[in-house]
Amino acid sequence: MLRILILGLKITRLKKMIKLTVFQKKIIRLIEFFAILSLASIPLYLINALNINLYPIQYFEASCASLMLNLFSVPHVLTEAISYDTGYEMPVITAGTESLGIDRACTGLAPMLAFLGLVIASPKNNKKKALVYLPAIFSLNIIRLFILGIVSWQAPSMIEIIHSLLWSFGLVLAVFLLWAKWFKS
Repeated sequence: MLRILILGLKITRLKKMIKLTVFQKKIIRLIEFFAILSLASIPLYLINALNINLYPIQYFEASCASLMLNLFSVPHVLTEAISYDTGYEMPVITAGTESLGIDRACTGLAPMLAFLGLVIASPKNNKKKALVYLPAIFSLNIIRLFILGIVSWQAPSMIEIIHSLLWSFGLVLAVFLLWAKWFKS
């Protein structure tokens, strides 16, 4: 990490020594932005490479979604199964004929890290104010699980479309919109 910071300082000094056009400066800033954004994905790669068990987070989110399903009188069962991906136990919400395994990828960690990456890569100074958006992203993921529970109960044939298309796109859009709101504030 120290080498990355030293490299960043060297690049900053180099930019000051070389006369660059406005367009060249924008291109360099864009490259820097995406390089820093890419660094935010390192924790996800480490979690997967080291096969870190995220069961406490998974269970907390599944329990919250189960509580919401109870509040809306959706018949369901919260159980456990072994994940094919990790080999660890994972919570499973069964509503109707479909079972929703809350695996490591379902924790909402990726959208929160993506948001943090966008914030860190942004040339804005009030980065601490962005932290208030992390609970919103976490809560949105719990709402996602709740809605998937309702869909699996009412329209099980739609579960794959809702899960793969709508929510994948929806979470990316929500992260981007929250980042844009923070950036403009």
